[in-house]
Parts: sequence; C-alpha cells; structure tokens
Amino acid sequence: MTPDYETLFRQYINGVKQSGSDPNQSVGFCPFHDDKKNRSFSFNTANGLCHCFTGCFKGNAYQFAKEMNHSNPSEWINENNKQPPDHHNEVKPAKTNLFNKAKEYQKYLSEDWIKESRIAMEILVGEDKQGRLTFPYFNEDGKVTGIKHHKGKNGESPYWEGDGTCKWYGLHLLKGFDRNKPLYMCEGERDCLRWLSLGHQATTGSAGAGSIPTDMKPISGFREYITIYDNDNAGKVGIKKLAERLFIEA
Repeated sequence: MTPDYETLFRQYINGVKQSGSDPNQSVGFCPFHDDKKNRSFSFNTANGLCHCFTGCFKGNAYQFAKEMNHSNPSEWINENNKQPPDHHNEVKPAKTNLFNKAKEYQKYLSEDWIKESRIAMEILVGEDKQGRLTFPYFNEDGKVTGIKHHKGKNGESPYWEGDGTCKWYGLHLLKGFDRNKPLYMCEGERDCLRWLSLGHQATTGSAGAGSIPTDMKPISGFREYITIYDNDNAGKVGIKKLAERLFIEA
C-alpha cells in the first residue's frame, strides 16, 4: 500500500500548488532554507520523491520525514523501497530538553505581547533571537514535545524543534475543557491564544488552514464547534474541510 505522501508534505510545506500538468507533482516553499517566494521545493505525491531546486535537499519521503523530525518516519517507506539510502543531510533527533528551551525563549517575549495574551506566560509562549514567536506544543500529560517557530517577519516559513507533526495546540488544556460548552476552532496559535485569554475554550491545528491533525479524539464530544478562520480562499476551504471531518469523526 502506497503511503499518503501528500499528507506528509503538506504538514511542513507552505504555499503548495500543482506544478505543470502532472496532478501528482507539486511545488511549495522549501522548509530547509529561507524560501520567501520562489517555491523551490518540488515533491511527487505518487512516489514520495522530493528535492529543492537550490540543492539543499534531495531524497524520498522517508528521508524528508527524518529531516523534519517526524515521530515515525518509517510509515513513509514505500513497499518497493523498504531500505532507503542514507542521506548526507540526515538530522538525528536532538536530545534537548524542550521545556527548558521553551523557558529560555520566553525570556525574550515582549511585555506588549504578554499584555495582549494573559495566558502566554502560562503555556510558555516565547520569542527566538530572530524575532520569531515560539509556540511550545504539549502532550496530554503536559510534556513539551515540539516547539514551533512562527513564520519570520519577511515571510520565512515556520520551522520546528522536536516533533513537528500536525497536531492540536494545547492538548494538556483540551483534556480539561467542558464538553458542554463550545470549542472555538482557530486558524493559528495567535488567534487561539486570543480566545483563550478571553476565557473561551479554543484550539488550532499546527499546520495551517489546509491541514487537520489525524487524531480527532482530543477535540471530540463538544456540544458545539465554532470555526474562526481567515476570510480568504484558504480559510474558506479549510473551514469546509474541517466541518466535514467534525461531522464524521467528532
């Protein structure tokens, strides 16, 4: 059975669009370098092969997943390619304490931002030395499993430390939410924090409007779901996609 390569690539690549007339070939902004507008990363959803036109990465879906610190890269190995060759750019998971890393980033968070979102300090929102906001992602037990570095001021793509798979923001909060009250579904972390600061129950997926985490159990069982996405084409498509998933699985 061929893995769902499109799901993998869309978790990490922004600005995806079809390349030429082949429906299986797509391009997007490369996650391995500062790719603001060239869509220099190409991937094939039929065979999982991918490369950056600048030469910073070339390989298959398995190697791409390992580079992105995916939790289980082996699921992206094709049956016809069970032993993918080693890649010279392979990145091994860092043995960094992500909780301490998040606390370190929080030292740089501006006072104005803290005032805007009263819950920011509680869930360790921070800022890196490049001025990107950092959003720790917790598991249900309150352990930091990944830190998302928000897009740069000049449009640079987000990147991750730790587990960068598509997941729900604030899993440790979700398990304590009241299922008899509405859950606000936001498009991004900043909007989610705003609604949390106003006293509402809110979450967001980590990969933008076009991607929905595979596991719907953390958000299941709520009396009502209220979607708050951007009023653009991506937001409208994302809301429709999310509504269909919620209807079937939540």
